[in-house]
Amino acid sequence: MWSGYAYVATLPDQDADLDNELATIEQTLNNKGPLSKRQLRDSVGAARWGPGRFKTAFNTAVEEERIERGASGTWRTARERQPAG
Repeated sequence: MWSGYAYVATLPDQDADLDNELATIEQTLNNKGPLSKRQLRDSVGAARWGPGRFKTAFNTAVEEERIERGASGTWRTARERQPAG
C-alpha cells in the first residue's frame, strides 16, 4: 500500500555513505559560510545522492550538532558559533 512517504531502508549507523555525506555538508558550510537548506542541498550536489539521502544526512548533522540554524533561516557549522561575551 502506498503511504505517500519515501521509505529509507538503511539505518544511519549501518550506512557507509552517511559519513561522507556528513563531511560534505560540513565542508561545504565551512567553505561557503551559512547557507539556506536549499542552497546547501544544491551546493553539495544532493540530487546525485539518491532519494532521501540529503534529508537523512541533514537531519543527522543537526541531531549530532554538527550544524545548527544561523541567522535568517540559514544553516552553519557548529564551529561558526560566536563565543558569548
